[in-house]
Amino acid sequence: MENKALVEPPAVKVFGAPFQNLYRGLLRTPRAPRQPELIRVLSQSLEGQGLHYHPRTLKRQLLGSIEYIPEPLEKSLLHW
Repeated sequence: MENKALVEPPAVKVFGAPFQNLYRGLLRTPRAPRQPELIRVLSQSLEGQGLHYHPRTLKRQLLGSIEYIPEPLEKSLLHW
């Protein structure tokens, strides 16, 4: 019997423009959290799913500097 290592599938990436537009709209919403607070909350949510992102990476993804984003990031913001 062979000992096969479990291989995790690569993270699915999605086009980030709709996510980034949602983020910009959220920032314009009265009483919405500001960028540092939102990044902190998203980071904690992602860590709860076992994903670790540096705050600067999240900021770049939110602002559109990165064209494709990981699907769990999109789902975290939609859930929040």
